[in-house]
Amino acid sequence: MTRRLKSLPWLALLLVSLSFAFRGVAQSNIVFNPSFEIDFPHIFEGWSAAYLGGAVNEPGAAEGGAWVGIGNGSGGVRATYPNYLLFQDLKTVPGRVYDLRFATRGNLQGLKVLFGDTVAGTIDIGGSTGFWFYTNYTVTATSTNTRLAFDNSGGSNYADVDAVSVRWVAEPAGIIKPVVSRSAYEGATVGFAVKGQGVPPLSYQWHRDGQPMAGQMGNALTLTNITLADNGRYYVVVSNAFGAAQSLDAILAVTPLPQTPLITTQPKSLSVFSGYEPTLDVSVVGQGSLTYQWQFNGSNIAGATNNKLLMPSASETNSGLYTVVISNPNGVTVSLPASLNINPSPSGTFIDIRNEGTPVFDVDGVTRLAGTNYLARLYGGVNSNSLHAFGSTSVFYTDGYGLQAGVFESLAGLVPDTATVGQNLYVQVRVWERASGEDYEEARLRGGKIGKSDLFRIQARSYPPFPSFRNLTNSFSLEAGSPLYASAKLDPGQVTPEGGVELLVTGEVGTRYLIEYSPLSPPSWMPLMVVTNQTGTVSFVDANAATNSARIYRAQILSD
Repeated sequence: MTRRLKSLPWLALLLVSLSFAFRGVAQSNIVFNPSFEIDFPHIFEGWSAAYLGGAVNEPGAAEGGAWVGIGNGSGGVRATYPNYLLFQDLKTVPGRVYDLRFATRGNLQGLKVLFGDTVAGTIDIGGSTGFWFYTNYTVTATSTNTRLAFDNSGGSNYADVDAVSVRWVAEPAGIIKPVVSRSAYEGATVGFAVKGQGVPPLSYQWHRDGQPMAGQMGNALTLTNITLADNGRYYVVVSNAFGAAQSLDAILAVTPLPQTPLITTQPKSLSVFSGYEPTLDVSVVGQGSLTYQWQFNGSNIAGATNNKLLMPSASETNSGLYTVVISNPNGVTVSLPASLNINPSPSGTFIDIRNEGTPVFDVDGVTRLAGTNYLARLYGGVNSNSLHAFGSTSVFYTDGYGLQAGVFESLAGLVPDTATVGQNLYVQVRVWERASGEDYEEARLRGGKIGKSDLFRIQARSYPPFPSFRNLTNSFSLEAGSPLYASAKLDPGQVTPEGGVELLVTGEVGTRYLIEYSPLSPPSWMPLMVVTNQTGTVSFVDANAATNSARIYRAQILSD
């Protein structure tokens, strides 16, 4: 809503980005560090052994990128590994029945699995196997503290163990992460998602304003081309054979498109090394057709008339200030200036990232991505808060048996901003639906399906000859394509002695707001300042308000 200066200013909405990694079925695992994926040398954290030694960290784990080999105590093949006994003490409920499951392989001739004082089972295949296979036992707790142990003192040369889980066999359905309220403009795609837990199979039923929605029985709800009629309260009921849980209400607030262009994501300043492909982009909503013109140090850039400015071969001469002017038949809006600083690149380090055993899933958390409909790319840098794309994009494997579905083809490339061997690097894999854009940023701005891995740290190595290899620790899922908006309220404050006008911004704690102003007619939005909201309400003063005719203002949350 837009009003004159002396009355209540308006309410503004802005696109921000959240990432969720939802799995369709989740059952509580009471084992800590079940797949030994905590970074080396803490890979045994949560576990104890007769002797602690190394661990494997390379492709081929049953789950993730690491596993543990248990020797037989006699200095055999895996003498440097935990020596014959690996165990962890678990918090259990007396009388409760659990499913004990793990993956194993190796020279299996008498590997005992103990749950408390009871031998749950012994694996003895009389030989070796190079393939992982899963074994499970039904066990009952007799105390509040139960020791889970793998004892290989019975003669096996070595036994590899991975993906250990202990789960309550009658765990009722529950909700780990709730449904998040959203607000968006007409015509957008909005998604709600929930993360449930409990014994599978889990069932989902979405409701709107208290009524079940026909056919909406997945862990994600997607609404396309929304209208004012979609305003309402949404919740989901998650159930299984042992119980049900209902989420809290999530509110969807739909707003008509603004008449003049409204920037919902400002171009972001970048400081990168040559070798990256810097991209500046802007997200805008408004009625009618929108036109774009990018400017470099105040001058128009020939041919730069899209919402995205891509510089695949940027050099130091491209350093400077960039803005974009957006217009439609009703008005003009100018972005905040974004600075681009291109630095000469040091030698860099070559990394190779894979996800064998940690597939990527669609928004349902069950369907594995496959084929060329989805793209993956590496993002990295020496600063964990500022990652940039490098290397080339990769598609996902497809095979007739689905054995490699969810696994992207090799992602490798040179991280340009690495100066010294041993320097910490931060790397992440980002995935998006190709139909929404040819890069992650474009897909995000369009509300397409996107997802990203956990952020992980590696150390730079000299190259050539050796690349720095890493397998993803955890699987992740795409999030439902959905612009997420948050609101900021503007209220008038005091008039300063100099004639300036104070206004109060009330909204999300810990966020930054862009304050823009425009003459009343015709609207032409210009940036005024950026304020940070630390307590819930923050004030700002327009010192030039007294020397101008009536102004209107709007406040937008800046997305990172």
